Amino acid sequence: MVPDGTPTVRLSLGEHENAFCALVARHRAVGEACRKVEAEIQRKAGESLTPQTSCCLAGLHLLAAPVVVGGHHVATWIGGQVFQKRPTKAGFRSVAKQLARMGVTEGLSQIEAAFFSGHIVAEEQFQASVQLLRLFAQHLGQNAEHLRLLSRPDEPQCVAFAKEFIQAHFTERVSLEQVAAAV
Repeated sequence: MVPDGTPTVRLSLGEHENAFCALVARHRAVGEACRKVEAEIQRKAGESLTPQTSCCLAGLHLLAAPVVVGGHHVATWIGGQVFQKRPTKAGFRSVAKQLARMGVTEGLSQIEAAFFSGHIVAEEQFQASVQLLRLFAQHLGQNAEHLRLLSRPDEPQCVAFAKEFIQAHFTERVSLEQVAAAV
């Protein structure tokens, strides 16, 4: 997950990162191209407040789901770095040409091996992942909003008591009169 705003560095998915992405992004120009794709998908998710998908120069698919708190985009879940179809030799030759234009001329055999070792996720599974990520982001935003509302030090004590009563009885049908009487 990344905070709202334009990223200044390329996102690294750590131990879960696609090996190809990790190798080629070490080169400044490629890392900058990756950062731009990530920034664009994050921007679109933040503006539309809906999940977005994108594809990088190597044909890897990314997904992004906005986390919204209080109606404001605060962060974005980003995932992906997967192929939706098995990569081909012709596809790699095209990517290798793009990499060469960006100054990547060494280690191509290692880069090619990493390219072909990438995960392949069918379109249907990818769309299910988008929806799952959307649900995670939505749930996180709702919980953050709930916590934000619960922890307001400047609110009147009667409001804090009302919130505590409602939270303690959240599984019951509670009327406004019951809350008022408890406060």
